[in-house]
Parts: sequence; C-alpha cells; structure tokens
Amino acid sequence: MRTKKSFKYQFQEVWQSIGMLYLVQIGMRLLALLIASKIGGEYVTMNGMNMMSAMFMLIIGMCSFTESFQFLLQNGVSRKQVLAGKMLVFAAGAGMCGVADTLLATVDQKLNGWGNIKFGGEILPLFYPEFLEQVSSVVRAIVSVALLSVVYALFAGAGYMVSIIWYRLNKIGRIIFAFGVPAVLWLVYPLADYFLFGGRGMIAIMNAIMKLSGLADGNPFYGLISGVIGLVILAGFSILLIRKTVVRREN
Repeated sequence: MRTKKSFKYQFQEVWQSIGMLYLVQIGMRLLALLIASKIGGEYVTMNGMNMMSAMFMLIIGMCSFTESFQFLLQNGVSRKQVLAGKMLVFAAGAGMCGVADTLLATVDQKLNGWGNIKFGGEILPLFYPEFLEQVSSVVRAIVSVALLSVVYALFAGAGYMVSIIWYRLNKIGRIIFAFGVPAVLWLVYPLADYFLFGGRGMIAIMNAIMKLSGLADGNPFYGLISGVIGLVILAGFSILLIRKTVVRREN
C-alpha cells in the first residue's frame, strides 16, 4: 500500500509537466502550420521532437528526488518504497511520452505532405530505416512506443541517479562532481585515449553502442533488450545509493 502511496504522490509531480510538454509541442506544430501558410517558396522544418522528450525526462529525473524523498520518508514510507514508486512513475511517464510521440509522429507524416511543412527527428526512421520497410504500420507503432518508452525511462533513471548522488554530496563534493565528471568524460578521457591508445578506446565504445542498440544490424529489438537491461542496472545502482541516504535540512 505504501508503494502505491509513494507512486501516487510522486506521479503528481510528473503528469502535469508531461501535459505542459505536449501542449508546447502541439503549439509548435500549429505555429509551423501558421508560418507555412503565410510564406511561399520556403520550407518550414521542425526536428528533434523525440530528443526534446528525452531531455525533458532527464530533467524530470534530475529534479524530482529531494522533495518527494524527504516528504515520504518523514511520513513512514521506506527508502525502497520511495524508489519503487519513482521507478513506476518513470515507467508510466515514459510510456505516456512514448504513446504521445508515436501519435504525433503519425500526424507529422500527414503534415509533411501539406504545403512546405517538414517534420522529422523520429528515432525509428533515423536509426532503423531498413526495419520500417519490412513491417506493417501496426508493428511500427508498437515498436515505436516500446522503444521510445525505454529510451525515455533510461534518461529519467539516469537523471534520478545523478540527483541522488548530488543530494548526498557536500558543497565541495558537488563542485567536484559538477566540474569533474564532465571534464573526465568530455576532455580527460578523449585526450588520454587519443594520445595513449590512438583513439581505439572511443572506437571500441562506439562499436559496442552500435551493437547493443541494434544500429549495426538495423534491429530495434536489440536496443529494446539492451535498454531494459540498462534500466535494471540503473535501478540497482539507485538502490545502493538510496539505502543510506538521510533527510538533510540544508541541500
């Protein structure tokens, strides 16, 4: 029952934000239609809608730990139940976004044939074009919802894990974390790999990503399986992090 309570409380933080996101996305499409109707000879393009949803879920994950954790813990909900409720929230939110983006992608395809409108940036046509040629529209919709949901849940889970780490650190630790992690990922490691190994480390990482995501074989089901495994790993790390996290008066 307390897991259900945890889910209901934390889901209130998410569903309204998701609604606002898609009101904005619909508004952007209506604005594009308006602009296209007023100009001639020029194309109105709009890309990256899936990435917008992914970044939104990342932000949701990064900004939804402190308040709900403190409130629920002080009201008798255990850490595991807080985390279980949050994982269910991410699953529900990611599923909502996956369904919404798949429906909007169908609308976008219709709009692409009207006037000078061009919408794009979907994951399936961009990464798995050969797969789309071999399946029906129903299978495409099902795979799209599943794949987008897993991707969005991964972004939310990664953001949530970062938020737990941030919450547990003191001020000095946060400064080191904020500057040190990006520096290592985007500067120190690439330079070290280039000068010490001739870039072979980055090539190996990219090849692994291509294999695990199914991009190398054009098979989105590999990406689905890898994504689910990634979610289990993120949940495991989050469990380890949240076990000894305490309520803090100052953050």
